[in-house]
Amino acid sequence: TPLVGAHVPSTNRSTPLGRNLATVGVGTARPRARGNLGVHAEEDVIAAGTSVPIATGERLFSRWDFKEVLASGAIDVAQPDVSHAGGITETKKIADMAAAYDVALAPHCPLGPVSLAACLQVDACAPNALVQEQVVHRGDGVPVWVENPELFDYSDDGAYVSLPEKPGLGVAVDEDALAEVDADSANWSAPRWHHDDGSVAEW
Repeated sequence: TPLVGAHVPSTNRSTPLGRNLATVGVGTARPRARGNLGVHAEEDVIAAGTSVPIATGERLFSRWDFKEVLASGAIDVAQPDVSHAGGITETKKIADMAAAYDVALAPHCPLGPVSLAACLQVDACAPNALVQEQVVHRGDGVPVWVENPELFDYSDDGAYVSLPEKPGLGVAVDEDALAEVDADSANWSAPRWHHDDGSVAEW
């Protein structure tokens, strides 16, 4: 079943999208997580307008941030980011809170092998773990500064990865190679998006 990340800026666009996705058997839609807290009216409206399960949480950074959206009953999948939400311990606490609301867990993870290794530790002990986002693939997908790319032991079809068994997170870092990569990317900055009127846009 396909999963769709629907980073759309408003309910008047995401609700019709949700209805259309439901007709083609999409597993989960992910509306853009709002930066501000308060009543999560956006998720409520989207959830009411579609039968597609709703996932959110990559920009919620603690148990207290997740408390309100979980209590609202508006989401089906929680997506805390272990790199932003307080690490393994806090993310596991968020996972446990989500489980109490019968909400599945799908940790947000676009940041590479160290973050993925941390997420896998949470997934392994969270009974509500559903799926793991990741950007580390076999072969060329593992950065050159990872000394043991075999740590991420994928199944033949690429759908599963074994839990690393090395001490700690298990990722062996070549610090010299990492320093070279860092030097090459010294002038990099995060992309910035703007609307036609010049206002700051989401991605």
